[in-house]
Amino acid sequence: MVGFVGLLSGALAAVFLVFIVMLMSFLQAQLAPTEGVYKLHTESGLIFPVESHILTEEIFEQMIESFHLEYGEVPIYVSTSCFVGGMLDAITAKRYATYNYIFVQERSIQDKDKYSIAEIDSLPILKHNVNLSNACFVAMKTQEHHEDLIDSRDDIDIEDYKKTL
Repeated sequence: MVGFVGLLSGALAAVFLVFIVMLMSFLQAQLAPTEGVYKLHTESGLIFPVESHILTEEIFEQMIESFHLEYGEVPIYVSTSCFVGGMLDAITAKRYATYNYIFVQERSIQDKDKYSIAEIDSLPILKHNVNLSNACFVAMKTQEHHEDLIDSRDDIDIEDYKKTL
C-alpha cells in the first residue's frame, strides 16, 4: 500500500511539474515584445503584425520608428488588414481592420508633424493562412513602393483573377 501511495504522489508531482512548465511558457510568450516590430521586410515595404488585433499609441509609435530607421524620414503609405482563420471570423476581422484604419487616420490628422503619413488604405481581409491566422497587420511603404503596387494592381485583369479563385 505504501508503494502505491508513493507511486501516485510521484505521478501527481510529475503532472504538476508539467503544468508549471506550460504556464511559464505561456506567460513568457505573452510578454514577448512582438507588437510594433516588423516581421516581414518585403520588396513593397515593412509588414508589422498586430497580435492584439487593435493598434495602440505605443505600438503605432514603434512601427513609425522602425519604418524611419529602415527608410529614413520619408512620407509613409499605410495599409491595414487582418487574416481570417482559427478563432478570428470575417466579421470580427473586418471590425479590427476598420478600427485600425480609423486609428491611423486619426493619428495622421491629429499629429501631422509627428507622423508623416501620406496615404492610408485598407487592404481586403485575407483568408486563412496557417502561419498568419488570427492576426491583423499594418503594412508601411514608401512612395516608390506604393506606386509600384498601384501599377501592379492596374495590370491585373479582374476576369482572369476571378477564374483562379
